[in-house]
Amino acid sequence: MRCFRAKRTKRVNKGKTIQPGSRVCFHYSIALEDGTIADSSFEEEPIDIQIGDGQLHECLEMALIGLSEGEEQTISIDPDQGFGYHDPDAVHKMLRNEFPAEMKPEPGQIISLVAPTGEEIPASIVAADDESITVDLNHPLAGHTLTFVTRIISIDS
Repeated sequence: MRCFRAKRTKRVNKGKTIQPGSRVCFHYSIALEDGTIADSSFEEEPIDIQIGDGQLHECLEMALIGLSEGEEQTISIDPDQGFGYHDPDAVHKMLRNEFPAEMKPEPGQIISLVAPTGEEIPASIVAADDESITVDLNHPLAGHTLTFVTRIISIDS
């Protein structure tokens, strides 16, 4: 079952294609519905991953399978297949004294919280005052339909 809608923007002669286990070097961008770029490598160094190693969201990895060197693709990923929907129960108000005294919290700031298991959890600050800090534990891309653009640079099988 595919978890995205794809549009190949540049076709190339089929040679070596991306398969599970392939090492892939590529550029990408992730945009929100309004066109805001959430992340991109196009102005930086390309990304180098091995398909199946868990570095990339599973749906994004699936979108790369079958592409060839030089190929470009644009896909749309709905929240249910991407980073989920925004869960209002994941927004919590915490006492200000649970945070370091020197911390200067500001809305939109991304922080790391430590769960009782010792796992680090990213959170974004929604609001802060002298008494409390409201944090959102949802993934920053939760609730968004994403546009994922890729350009394959090289493939090692």
